[in-house]
Amino acid sequence: MFSTHLDTHPQEDLLVPNVPVLVARHNHAFFVTGDGEMFDVPANQLGSYLSLTPLVCHLPSTASRLSVAPFMAFDILELFAFVHPAEFVIPSPTGLAQYFNMAIPASHEDEAFVLIEAMNHLLSDLKQGLSPQSDKAKKIILGMKDWIWMPFIAHALGVDLNIPEQSHGFKVWRDLPEWSDHAPEPAPGHHALSEQEALDNLHGLLTHMNAEKRDEQEIYTAQSVHAFTPRKTENQPNIVMAEAGTGTGKTLGYLAASQKWAQKNTGQVWISTYTKNLQRQIGHELDKAYPDPVEKRLKTVIRKGRENYLCLLNYEDLVRRASMPGQKKMKVTAGLMARWIGATQNGDIRGGDFPGWLVEILGYGLTAALTDQRGECIHAACPHYNKCFIEKNIRKSKSAEIVVANHALVMIQNALSGEFMDDIQNLPSRYVFDEAHHVFDAADSAFSSHLSGRETLELRRWILGNEHGRGLRAGRTRGLKTRMDDLVPMDDRLTDMLQTILISCRALASNGWVDRLNDKNPAGPMECFLSSLYEFVTAKAEGQDKHYALEAPKLDVPDSILSTARDLHTALIPMIQAAEKICAFCEETLNAKQDELETSDKQKIEGLIKSLQKRLIIPVLSWLDMLKHIGHETPANFLDWFVIERIEGHIRDVGFYRHYINPMVPFAKSLEKQSHGLMFTSATLTEGADDPDMNRINAQDFVGIPHFEKDINPQWVEVASPFDYKNQAKIIIINDVDTRNPARVASAYEALFKASGGGALGLFTSIQKLKDIHAQLSPKMESAHLPLYAQHIDQMDVATLVDIFKAEENSCLLGTDAIRDGVDVPGASLRLLVFDKVPWPRPDLLHKARREYFGSRRYDERLTRLKLKQAFGRLIRTKDDKGVFVMLESRLPSRLCTAFPPEIEIEKVGLKDAVQMISDFF
Repeated sequence: MFSTHLDTHPQEDLLVPNVPVLVARHNHAFFVTGDGEMFDVPANQLGSYLSLTPLVCHLPSTASRLSVAPFMAFDILELFAFVHPAEFVIPSPTGLAQYFNMAIPASHEDEAFVLIEAMNHLLSDLKQGLSPQSDKAKKIILGMKDWIWMPFIAHALGVDLNIPEQSHGFKVWRDLPEWSDHAPEPAPGHHALSEQEALDNLHGLLTHMNAEKRDEQEIYTAQSVHAFTPRKTENQPNIVMAEAGTGTGKTLGYLAASQKWAQKNTGQVWISTYTKNLQRQIGHELDKAYPDPVEKRLKTVIRKGRENYLCLLNYEDLVRRASMPGQKKMKVTAGLMARWIGATQNGDIRGGDFPGWLVEILGYGLTAALTDQRGECIHAACPHYNKCFIEKNIRKSKSAEIVVANHALVMIQNALSGEFMDDIQNLPSRYVFDEAHHVFDAADSAFSSHLSGRETLELRRWILGNEHGRGLRAGRTRGLKTRMDDLVPMDDRLTDMLQTILISCRALASNGWVDRLNDKNPAGPMECFLSSLYEFVTAKAEGQDKHYALEAPKLDVPDSILSTARDLHTALIPMIQAAEKICAFCEETLNAKQDELETSDKQKIEGLIKSLQKRLIIPVLSWLDMLKHIGHETPANFLDWFVIERIEGHIRDVGFYRHYINPMVPFAKSLEKQSHGLMFTSATLTEGADDPDMNRINAQDFVGIPHFEKDINPQWVEVASPFDYKNQAKIIIINDVDTRNPARVASAYEALFKASGGGALGLFTSIQKLKDIHAQLSPKMESAHLPLYAQHIDQMDVATLVDIFKAEENSCLLGTDAIRDGVDVPGASLRLLVFDKVPWPRPDLLHKARREYFGSRRYDERLTRLKLKQAFGRLIRTKDDKGVFVMLESRLPSRLCTAFPPEIEIEKVGLKDAVQMISDFF
């Protein structure tokens, strides 16, 4: 039975739904009725039970586990999002128990009673006024009368639902504070930071935390100071390469130095990460550097791209559409979004204080798609401009001491500043690149160019808006003409230029291009080009794995591609010429009428110039150059090739791709002019090969140091982990499992997961293989009472799955690269890590080119060692952790095992012996 001391019956003055509670596992349901009757129901007998509108936790995941379509239910998470907006809870019965300080459920029965008690808590919080902005909540619910929870919420708030429906409570933008501009920040000072100053700051932080000093952390902090000394020569920043083993406390180490330098020089340091998970972790560490919440809000900021923040104009369009008849779901969504908008700290809808599980429950199109993900922002022309979350974040980052950003934003910002905006002097001079082993991947994405169906369709939408006026985005997909409406009356020439763009962009792919491709009925120059690419690639790609993209090199290009490429090139020329003329005209207007234009008009014009450059001019110029070279040799340091992207056999995209073979060349050029100090740090900066000197050379290559204009000799610091790996960890290679046989692999996972009693992470190199193994493994884990979760299967994002895995100590999780990299699960929740096979890089065309460039086998082995090293690093996170790393594939070359700590003996045994060793170890 449920084991808390709390009364599971509601207070007498609360109104609660008298419905059964449903707890789901894969193809199996556990019900508790309102009368306390408990029973199991197989998934194939669920029909009548689901019609009872049960109480559930995370409806999409519940339906997925039962292999049924979503059904009507009381989702406890929707109620939580209304009562405690912008607060975090793990979306599971265990997570709710932790939030409300209940005993952790040990059975399905316990989980059911947790949901009942959590519902009582939430409604009681509403009634007692413990929910934020309860007075505004009363106005919001008047627009949500059809919501399934509404009678119970209205009763708790004392609201009469007989009042006519009203939606004005959704208009929460009215109550948001405005940002204000300030004088530009002065350039930072050039005072050197001493090792002792950095260490004194570190000691102060540790004293405040009541934490012990660590020698490794002190060495790391002291050596990082080189990145905070004034540079001596232009274009020659001081660079620190810092590898710090897990547990050294590197984050607090570089924060101590960064904070002290920023305070001493009235400057700012940008800390760049690759994963949102690390951004969140650094946010928690900043609590230690800035213990006063008010000071932290003033002096630190998490900076992301525009596509991460709620656009208030998009939300206003959602409210307008929700007011139309028959929009029940939109009204519920608008109300829950209104609650969050009134409580959020920064409007970050992707990784901030917006619950990721709410996107899954309400739908991407009604939540996360409300960001400026397509460059639709109209900047100063927007009625919400002075309250805009994005603009607030940008302005806050100008005066903050510590800015936590991501690699992509840093690269794009620096590249654009150098090429178009001529404002390099306004960029930061000090950067710390954490997760530096991913700088190469981030640069590869940031500096690549894809002339594809999806990319050109996005540009067409950006220019024309929604051409057909249908669908969810119809009301808020604003075309270029709408964004320029306030500017066109200035001069007839602008109207002519705009009209040229509107006409010529119709050469790009439009809605339904994939269907027309399949029907061999392309429309327009771009689709004809895609059709010729498709025929060429499919002819060349015979024998390629159907689960991956199909590729073909840019060799022996047929006349059909050459002809359609010429037509497309010709069609794009007027567009780029008109866009460049508009930018030139706007620049002339700004210069000639500097003293006449209102500030808002200047901002509109500047916003138009930047958006045209970023969204149209830069990509189209790149496409034109690609098309020009399609029948000729590719420019040096680039690879051009043709691709058909597929998901489970269905076409996702078709295109002509160009990547730098070495993307660190443009990365270095984007940083060298303004940077005075750079720090590249990671627990896996080097791959751990036998030759220490070659390890360092390789690491420097892959962060771009050889490509700065002047020779740079970086300062190296390598600090080993303080953990006792010999006693805390085991590494086992199993030598008798046929990894080509899915049934045997599933049996091996079952035996290993049961041996550890859960707390197991299974890593796969193939999504399809993960799905195959999961289908066989899930019923066996269910019978063993070990919850099993899986990326790409459970209807949850990676961060949510990891949070549940972390909370449920005996659960198991299957995943791919996204779970392997940057996930922090300390304690017993992760005590076994199983790799299905050696993670060799996939031999696609880009990898082949880079393999030749970087040194053949050495390049392959570097990438593979880093993956193994990164995966092992997930296992031991504290001095009390114990963990076992298992490689199912026996063909792991011993030369790659240098990726692991040398003090651990690597044992090659059969599955039976491995199971016994794991049982004994724990």
